[in-house]
Amino acid sequence: IIPENGTNLTLSLALRAFNNIDQIDGSINMNIWLRYEWNSDIYWDINKFNNISNIKLNTYPEIDNFIWTPDIYLYNTAEKPMAELDLPYASINNNGNVFWSRPGLIKSTCIFNLTYFPFDQQTCKLKFGSWAYDGGEIFLNTLENNSIDISNYQEHEEWNLVDYETKKNSIKYSCCENPYHDIEFYYTIRRKPQYYQLNIIVPTFATATLIILTLLIPWNSGERISFAVTVLLSIIVFLLIV
Repeated sequence: IIPENGTNLTLSLALRAFNNIDQIDGSINMNIWLRYEWNSDIYWDINKFNNISNIKLNTYPEIDNFIWTPDIYLYNTAEKPMAELDLPYASINNNGNVFWSRPGLIKSTCIFNLTYFPFDQQTCKLKFGSWAYDGGEIFLNTLENNSIDISNYQEHEEWNLVDYETKKNSIKYSCCENPYHDIEFYYTIRRKPQYYQLNIIVPTFATATLIILTLLIPWNSGERISFAVTVLLSIIVFLLIV
């Protein structure tokens, strides 16, 4: 049960890896650790319990004796919300502080702008917030420094992570009386263009320059037109690959 005076919840994110970046579908699948920190009404005197200052309690609702956990959802999800995040044990200190880290996979939506492909970069976000509790019941906070941890991040073979930031919002929706808090984790990824330069751009320019060589072919040989047409067909093939 949530305390009567509400809960201050600090939300942070550890980014592990980008598993799949689908530009056609407009979705990104990634491996994350979603970290919660809040203060509960579970506390005890360590002097009465053999100096035990930390315990681990169950958070899985289908097993008896589970503790309350905040109902944080990914707003811009591309699948069943939070279905692939685990429900591990929560770590609780004797002063009531709770730390809960949920590892797993999430799939979010993202709008891709391919104007400058393959030299493009995309800015996407993960928007998390409570579904049932408004800002008076769950007050969301971020860490003092950036709430995105990339210390265990694994580089993607096609994209570079170039920037990230965190933003907190308080929005009053038309359905409800009180505003709801949410936290947006923004990240910017830049495409590695080497593959496209080597396999598409360079061959296309090399093929296009062959058009100039048609001027060196004698006009009475009968091969100038067929050579030019062959070059144009080669360019079309590369465009189809793109």
